[in-house]
Amino acid sequence: MRNFIDNKAGATFLKGYSYTYAIRQNHVELILKINKGLYGIICLVPIGVNRLALTCGWGTFFNRLNNHENPGRLLQMLEKSCPTVCNLFTGQTPYAFISFPDEGNAGAISFTIDTEPDFNLLDFIGDERVRDEADKLFSFNCKLYNEIKDKCPFEGWKKGLRDFGG
Repeated sequence: MRNFIDNKAGATFLKGYSYTYAIRQNHVELILKINKGLYGIICLVPIGVNRLALTCGWGTFFNRLNNHENPGRLLQMLEKSCPTVCNLFTGQTPYAFISFPDEGNAGAISFTIDTEPDFNLLDFIGDERVRDEADKLFSFNCKLYNEIKDKCPFEGWKKGLRDFGG
């Protein structure tokens, strides 16, 4: 799963469109054209019988929180400068942080949509509800990224964003 910002589209855009899709082995990428050479990536991942997860990949960036000896204390230290980070990790947003142990503990911020039983993932290509939720999820991730970049008191976190990509 790619990070939610990338400098490669990974797919072709139809003329006049600011989004496109790429079919991957286990998910579909909804790719947004942000600026020349900058793209937003939202993955559509089927989970269970009737749920679709929209995810924005963060690679191993948030392992610095999960691997901390006292994650609760770390969140307290971030409370004033990075409230969005704290709200995410304390369940106060519509989004959840998930990790993929089989993918080197890569993480993503996720939003789940209920679907009809035994849905077909390809049915969601072009679905307006999915695009709207994907736009909201991507905006939240951009807000989170900028909050860390501009306000985080930990230089290691800022360096991690510089190494992030995009």
